[in-house]
Amino acid sequence: MKGLSAVLAVGAIVICGQALAEQPTGQDLFRQCNTAIAFVAAGAKGNTDLFAIGQCYGLISGVRDTMTLSSDWLPPNLKACFPAGGFTAGEGAQFIVGYLNQKPFMLQAPDTAVAIEAFRAAYPCSKG
Repeated sequence: MKGLSAVLAVGAIVICGQALAEQPTGQDLFRQCNTAIAFVAAGAKGNTDLFAIGQCYGLISGVRDTMTLSSDWLPPNLKACFPAGGFTAGEGAQFIVGYLNQKPFMLQAPDTAVAIEAFRAAYPCSKG
């Protein structure tokens, strides 16, 4: 019985490790955010991938909030200067899709890095 438990435990670790190793990319985020944009454009109607929309909006909210809360500690190369009222997840989706259309080489980058760079491009901090 102990042998079977050990085999199952090792198998679970291997499977979980493989799942964690699959970092979502800009390509994933591009698809998810395009799905969100299309859903909103259709009046939030139709049969669509709500999980993809949640992934897009969730990543946007998490990155935006983290960048805002840590702006005093972020190095200048990671900062964005968001407007006082912030921006919506829908606007963030548009920033990301537009950014990836302009910089397709970022499709292979981690999704979080894409969001950071898209927000920095949309809201650059003034120099000086």
